[in-house]
Amino acid sequence: MANGPSFAAPQVAGAAAILFQKYPGWSSGQVKKALVQSATPLAGSTAGVLNLAAALAVANPADAN
Repeated sequence: MANGPSFAAPQVAGAAAILFQKYPGWSSGQVKKALVQSATPLAGSTAGVLNLAAALAVANPADAN
């Protein structure tokens, strides 16, 4: 399986697009916060695993801008 920033970028961009579609009033800071806070921890890494289902369940993240 591929990993790293080059593999993650299109995945995260797609997840962000889905969040913007579901919540058109959200700022980019709110989308980022929802994605970061909903990530599943990954053992041995400072990064988390993208969890779009959890991000979609976020009610309204505080604006991080």
